[in-house]
Amino acid sequence: LFRSSRSTADIPRCFCSAFFLWLGLITSFVSPMPQLNLLYGFVMLFMFAYISGYVLSFLLPYEYTGLCAVGWGMFWGLFFSGLGMQMEDSDEWLFDISMPRWLNEAFFYGTTVEPFEKVPSGPDKGEPYYDMTATKDFYNFHDNYETSMGYAAIVCGAFFVLGLVLITFTNIDKKK
Repeated sequence: LFRSSRSTADIPRCFCSAFFLWLGLITSFVSPMPQLNLLYGFVMLFMFAYISGYVLSFLLPYEYTGLCAVGWGMFWGLFFSGLGMQMEDSDEWLFDISMPRWLNEAFFYGTTVEPFEKVPSGPDKGEPYYDMTATKDFYNFHDNYETSMGYAAIVCGAFFVLGLVLITFTNIDKKK
């Protein structure tokens, strides 16, 4: 009950954080990706951050949670996002459970592939515009925006369930 109420109370904070990050970016940068898709990606990123913080807070003493959360974010964001270390260089299952990897893949498709893969208008409408096969193979990105964001939501849900299990079965002696 505590976990559910705590996470419910943090949902508005998560949406506000994502909204203001999105607002700053759309006023400064031009992107071919639909604005709501960009906002949804930021919401998923902040949801993952909040859920990860909950999971870490159940496993670690309070004094170490902040520093470990930074390390946790660096671990997933730098190592297993699919951009820094290639998926072939390591265990692929770590990439499969990495929400930043799915977010990067979704943004890659939303900003690079889908707007420019086919000619959008004119006499050559629908014809191949750029051949993205080599880029897709290099990053091992082979889904689309919707599928990638779906996987990101599944990863967030799995970490949320992991947090529920941890709060239920850890530190039982401290619970009244």
